[in-house]
Amino acid sequence: MEKHSDKMSSIESQPPAHIKDGPKSLRKQLLCSFVINLVSLLQGASVSTSSIILHSLQKSGSSNASIVYTRVREDMVPASAYEEMVASEEDGSWIASSWVLGHLMSACFAGILSDYIGRKKSLLIDTAVFFLGFILLSVSQSTECLVVARFILGYPLVSQVYLCEIMSPTRRGLGAAMYSVLHSFGFFLVLILGAFLPWRWAVSVPAFLSVPICVAISCLHESPEWLNKMGHEQQCQAALQFYRKDLEGEIFKAVKQSEEEDTIAKSFSVTSLMEKIKTFLSLLMFQYPSFLRNMLYLSTLFLCIGWCGFSILSFYAVEIFQLSGSPLSAANTSWITSSTKIVCSVAAFYVLHKYKRRSLFLMTGSLVCMAFLLMGVFTFLSSSSSLSPFLISSLNFIPMACVILAYTGYGLGYSVIPNMVAAEVMPVEIRSTVIGILMTVEMSSTFVLSKLKPVLIDFLGIHGLFTMFAGTVFLVIILTVCTMPKK
Repeated sequence: MEKHSDKMSSIESQPPAHIKDGPKSLRKQLLCSFVINLVSLLQGASVSTSSIILHSLQKSGSSNASIVYTRVREDMVPASAYEEMVASEEDGSWIASSWVLGHLMSACFAGILSDYIGRKKSLLIDTAVFFLGFILLSVSQSTECLVVARFILGYPLVSQVYLCEIMSPTRRGLGAAMYSVLHSFGFFLVLILGAFLPWRWAVSVPAFLSVPICVAISCLHESPEWLNKMGHEQQCQAALQFYRKDLEGEIFKAVKQSEEEDTIAKSFSVTSLMEKIKTFLSLLMFQYPSFLRNMLYLSTLFLCIGWCGFSILSFYAVEIFQLSGSPLSAANTSWITSSTKIVCSVAAFYVLHKYKRRSLFLMTGSLVCMAFLLMGVFTFLSSSSSLSPFLISSLNFIPMACVILAYTGYGLGYSVIPNMVAAEVMPVEIRSTVIGILMTVEMSSTFVLSKLKPVLIDFLGIHGLFTMFAGTVFLVIILTVCTMPKK
């Protein structure tokens, strides 16, 4: 014990040397960020799979589809059988929303798991689950199997905690922009593949991509912040050297648990978990007085974001353009508009790095709110016969332009800033756990919206739906003005 104590004293008395934030450090952190964010490409691809699948199942002109003329709603295309499968509107809602349900279920414990086993292992598990989900989706022979596959694809959270902890604070905007670019590219990839290839082939591509991504992630080091929290000093120093960054919090804890206490602390049980929660809550009340206020703000923010409509645009992209109108075919319009997210995500490399989080979030939120409001007004005028058929035909590009405008705001920061703010303002001891709780709140809201989508369109119409989304985004703006942390 004396030797162990002396060893600890020498480690604590010799803090690691300051690592200079130079060009080499920037290149190394960006490369590691790229590898981590490749998993977001798989996540983006998983989101848009329901759009091409439902479009194929409901495509009356398919040569290998036997049409079943059972209309569930007058403005819907007939349900159809595609390669021995029949998709009703209820089946379609489950295929779309099962992804959200998987995300919701994993959010309940994924954060705790990440805090327990580490950020790197959690990301490797996410990648393996993506591979399994895409493979199962590509070979599905029933709607039930499609629902299960989409549920599996929704499991990975792909938290940005790992990303935030391996990059210097001034560079996190670049990492978040890269996340947005790759997520948008994955979303776009499946849509464009689905427009020109059979959907089974389209969903197989991300499955093959997940293999080299998994290999690349295995070459990274664990998060130095997590290693420091767990008391792994040597591994923490090695990770700091690997990522060429400095530790943000205390270098090492002054008091280290004995080997017996360390073994007990690492045992994953309900009792130890409850004790951990009690300890954290008591510490938070004294060390982080703003925790409760920030937590209340973030919970309300994530609840509203889950209801702001982007899940509907993602899961039902083709149908939205069938209902609102478009100068091109709905399938082609969906992937063309989604390409906007990629362009804007690239621009986000500059804006996220240059501008303050709060100001940028307000600007992008205002852009999204304006786009959804304009979409609601145009579709209302079109459906109420307030415009002549000729004028409606001449202005049928407006829904497409509105979605492009909304995706512009989404790509420039609206999608990633809430997660970045949550990761930055939460204490490192419970950072992943809190992110998991917030994702649970967001996914609960998104799941309810996805399941209620047919009812909402029946009750509100397409114009009322987008007007409601505009109101939700406006509430997010008001909430941000009043309560978002300024630092």
